[in-house]
Amino acid sequence: PALVGEVVVSATGVGTAKSGITIAPDGQTGWFADEGGIIHSFDANPGSPGFMTLSGQAQLTGSAPQALAVTPDGSALVVVGASSPPGVPSVMAVVDTTTMTEIATVPLTDNGSLMGLVDRSAVAVTQDGLHAVTLVQGLYAGPGFLSSAAVNVVDLDPSSPTFLTQTSFLPLQRFGQVDIAL
Repeated sequence: PALVGEVVVSATGVGTAKSGITIAPDGQTGWFADEGGIIHSFDANPGSPGFMTLSGQAQLTGSAPQALAVTPDGSALVVVGASSPPGVPSVMAVVDTTTMTEIATVPLTDNGSLMGLVDRSAVAVTQDGLHAVTLVQGLYAGPGFLSSAAVNVVDLDPSSPTFLTQTSFLPLQRFGQVDIAL
């Protein structure tokens, strides 16, 4: 569904920088992040009297959220932070969309291969809802190139023994990727 217009927000309670917008598969609800670590929900249904008004929020732990994606069934959001300094582990937050509460944080690692500022600027959920993939950009400590990108894969399958853990880290040979499409 296409959105036209602006989300109505109050002058207080919503951080200054907005990023990471996504819409539920049924088109009824949308979410965006602000720099204060808050995920806001809003009415995304153009036929609703409350269209484009805020309807809830979730306060997250960890770094400022930048990118978010919704699971195919609309039950959860996965959120990654904008950046983390060297030696500080990043996390992926999982938010229950019904209660707007953070239900899990998943530590993300670069396996020691990235140094410097690490930017997790994109996240996507696979069509089957079983995995989340994040794009990581930073400086690479390996041979052959100085700056690079990588992907983290997180298991979202509740029946899996690795549920809510990072299962893969794959360095990429190029830098400058800005988004993920699955």
